[in-house]
Amino acid sequence: MKNERPIVDEELYRNLGWGRRKSLRRHFGYPGQLHFEGGDPPRACSIVDMSESGAQLDVPGDSDVPSEFWLLIGGNSHVRRQCRVVWRSGNRFGVQFRVGVKNGGALAARQQTA
Repeated sequence: MKNERPIVDEELYRNLGWGRRKSLRRHFGYPGQLHFEGGDPPRACSIVDMSESGAQLDVPGDSDVPSEFWLLIGGNSHVRRQCRVVWRSGNRFGVQFRVGVKNGGALAARQQTA
């Protein structure tokens, strides 16, 4: 079924280090956009993988990304998550989704007035 987890050898899962994750990550490969509260222009990104609790992003160009921002998933302004950067490596970023924050708040208000 659509929401079923794939069958995974639990021992292999733990031995490869994936078992430390709170939720299973899935390869995603969708485009995304980073939106910032300070009014800086949005930036394009690729969503490398994603889980219920976070994602790995590839952000082209310089690595000057604030520690918190909104991620628009697939370029759809109605599918977004507020993110906090938890690790950085070059152009790759690991983000944690802020729990309970799924609509855009100030971002949504700014888009409606634009």
